[in-house]
Amino acid sequence: MTEAVRGILPDLRFKDLVDHINSGSQVQPASYEPHVLEEAWEVRAFGNFTPSSRRENRLKEIDNIKTEILQKDKIYEIQFAEIFSIPSAFFAKASPKSSIGRTGIYVVTYTDDGKYVNHSPLGYNGRFFAYVQSRSFNIILENMRLVQLRFQTLDAKLNESELRQEWQKEPLLRDLQYNLPVPLSGVEFNRDGLVLKASVKKDLVYAPKENASPVHITSNNSAESYWTNPPIINNSFVAKERITYILSSIEGMVTPPNLAAELREYSEAFMPLHQAHIAGFIDPGFGYKHGNALTFEFTSSSPMTIRNGQPLGVIDYFKILGNPEKTYSGNYMHSSKVKLAKCFVGKDDTQQITFD
Repeated sequence: MTEAVRGILPDLRFKDLVDHINSGSQVQPASYEPHVLEEAWEVRAFGNFTPSSRRENRLKEIDNIKTEILQKDKIYEIQFAEIFSIPSAFFAKASPKSSIGRTGIYVVTYTDDGKYVNHSPLGYNGRFFAYVQSRSFNIILENMRLVQLRFQTLDAKLNESELRQEWQKEPLLRDLQYNLPVPLSGVEFNRDGLVLKASVKKDLVYAPKENASPVHITSNNSAESYWTNPPIINNSFVAKERITYILSSIEGMVTPPNLAAELREYSEAFMPLHQAHIAGFIDPGFGYKHGNALTFEFTSSSPMTIRNGQPLGVIDYFKILGNPEKTYSGNYMHSSKVKLAKCFVGKDDTQQITFD
């Protein structure tokens, strides 16, 4: 009997899904970054996804979204260029890119008919649109791509038993302080995922400053001009409502070439109170083999105390249908502590940053 197809498609399989690929950098190990068209609109609100409702929701047409200053808290409708032809056993799932999430930019992606939000139906043929809202700064997108699409089967996620088997081949969490694997006996599972705890340390938690100058998303911006460190008292801080804080996990996560991963909140019970991430998809190779700290883009709907070592997120792992041609090697590799979006550079930051 033939084994059922199960998993996320790797980069080698994308050419049959997309009508055209403008740049090789759009193709990531297990995700695809669609190109943003210039024509866009400022809109009244989120939540109007059907074509007729979208037209009624528009306030102002924008000739070129890439050069427009997008005002903090205003909402914009954008469109992606590509037409996708997804096989019948697969659906697309969308997440904002890591650099977008770390800048406090929310992106809600939906299908052309407006019936599916942040994912498509199985076998979808068509384009994607999105609503964009920057909640931390005024921004200029320039040529930045906004989202990652992956193409997966419904049962691509690994269960706890499968995670334990993978752990025997390669421990998936590491102690970054001592550069050692976390023993499996010390790992907390949450609905078939691995729990990650918050690292709350002085000068390693960031909150956005009030700054009217727009952030150029594909250029270097002074981190000091846009970010500050909230007070840390007794290894904890108070997250103010609707502010997006940037902090990291205590553990370093490992993503082997045969797996991808996705971040979610620690417990559904806390969902009305906070959101632990904006981005969340992790391509194969991230943190392999020595572990990378994972960044939380944390937003609370009410004031909330976050303490060092508090469970904050859960990593789900997904099977890849064959190893990708390349593994992750981007700007957030080799991170043992929190790292701001690559468009923010500190005064002592001498690393060479490249923009796609």
